[in-house]
Amino acid sequence: MNRAEAILREMQKRESLKSYKAFANRNIKIVNRDGDQVQFAHNEIQEIINDTVERLRAEGKPVRIIVLKARQEGVSTNEQGRMLFNTATKKNRTGLITAHEAPATAKIFDKARYMYNNLPKDVQPMIRASNARELIFDTPTGYTGKEPGLNSKISIQVAGDVGIGRGDTIYYAHLSEFAFWPSPEGKEPKKQLAGILQAVPKTAETEVVIESTANGYNDFKDLWDDAMQG
Repeated sequence: MNRAEAILREMQKRESLKSYKAFANRNIKIVNRDGDQVQFAHNEIQEIINDTVERLRAEGKPVRIIVLKARQEGVSTNEQGRMLFNTATKKNRTGLITAHEAPATAKIFDKARYMYNNLPKDVQPMIRASNARELIFDTPTGYTGKEPGLNSKISIQVAGDVGIGRGDTIYYAHLSEFAFWPSPEGKEPKKQLAGILQAVPKTAETEVVIESTANGYNDFKDLWDDAMQG
């Protein structure tokens, strides 16, 4: 790589760290429906969500979005891209993934881990832990270098308990298939959601996205109807 190419690469890197869209276009790779690794290019639905986030932030509002989705629209993939960008480029940030059952939660989390593992080295943060339940972006155990870690992470919890997120300050929450969340007596999905939101600061930096396919009359439908009514 000659000097001009190195300068251009550094400029592209810096530009990609300014916004999620630029970061995704340069740095995030995904697996497409044919099983091939490709650069992440946002579709129309993903662009609508991204533009909504930017508009709310520009208005100084906390990002709170609910999505009634069809299958295979890429909503979960986009949210994992957003969560990776926000936790892997900023200090002291926690992202939470919660879905209706353990396999679905793990599948979403695997998207984030794949994205992280395939980031270009010049934007890939140090990692302290990568396991079935969390990605911790921080200095590895035994690290003796001078570069500071981010002290940020992405973690997962399965729906079903009103104590989800307790003990953490959550900046980014991806709550998937909310219409299918288990609803034990006293721990209904709305109560689980209330517990999560208590852990999320009410600042424009924070982002909570609830998404689901339809599943009849339930707490998700009530939330959707409330949102449609403003």
